[in-house]
Amino acid sequence: MAKWQSCFAQTRRANLLQSIEYGLSYGQFMGQKPRQAFIQIDGQPAGICQLMEAGVLNNAIHAIIVDRGPLWLDGFGTKDHHVAFWQEFDRLYKRRLGRKRRIFPELTMREASVADMEGLGFTRLAGPGYQTIWLDLRPGLDVLRGNLKSKWRGPLSKAERSDLEVQWDSDGTSFPMLLNGYVADKGNRGYQGPSSKLLQILARYFSVKQNLLIGRAQQGATTVAAIMILCHGRSATYQTGWTTPAGRACNAHNLLLWNALQVLQDRNIQDFDLGGVSDGAARAVKKFKEGMGGETVELLGIFN
Repeated sequence: MAKWQSCFAQTRRANLLQSIEYGLSYGQFMGQKPRQAFIQIDGQPAGICQLMEAGVLNNAIHAIIVDRGPLWLDGFGTKDHHVAFWQEFDRLYKRRLGRKRRIFPELTMREASVADMEGLGFTRLAGPGYQTIWLDLRPGLDVLRGNLKSKWRGPLSKAERSDLEVQWDSDGTSFPMLLNGYVADKGNRGYQGPSSKLLQILARYFSVKQNLLIGRAQQGATTVAAIMILCHGRSATYQTGWTTPAGRACNAHNLLLWNALQVLQDRNIQDFDLGGVSDGAARAVKKFKEGMGGETVELLGIFN
């Protein structure tokens, strides 16, 4: 396990779903078992991949899931390497009666096409692809601030002039407050989001090594906005957050996210995944996240 974690920590943009903590959390939530695999090519360590598995009757009824894998070490991850990986996966987990395969490859539209995966025998499931926004945290804060879109920088400046105070903890102390606010906000506004049970499990696993960050914007004694960030390897992911009407009036969410960049840099985090976005009903969320100046990445989608 330590060796696998070491490989994960070496990988840039190692996403949340491939982290061991997420595997343990989601496995508990869904009744699945996470399995961590090493990839070798020509006898050399090439990468890693976390799979989720469930089976009964000696796996006569079997499910195998790959969410946003594999992850490649430096020098690997070419198209030929991806092809070799998925060919081997197909050999190990052939499509058959009684087996469900769900494959969400960490492959962008620039790296491959749907036809490439279909040529290997996989079928893309109907539905939109997946988009997220990655923010490179290696430049200094002055550079990051300069990369903010003007419609994002203006509200941030307004928030900085307000009476807001930002506070952070990494041991889960503020999680009950964040969860209560999230449940209320989700109920009031009716948006899609992770279940409160899954968030509780994630918080428990990620807080063990203080990789759970809860940021809250205070207006006096009142919390007007809060966000939850999960750290994994050299990356971090925005998991969820909420803002009250009072918080929106003073752009508290802008201030929290901007302040988070300094907190993450202090933890030697290099890449910040701002979370999934879409061009549908949640287009406003996408525009807000795009305002931070990151790179929008579109993955191929889900196959079986």
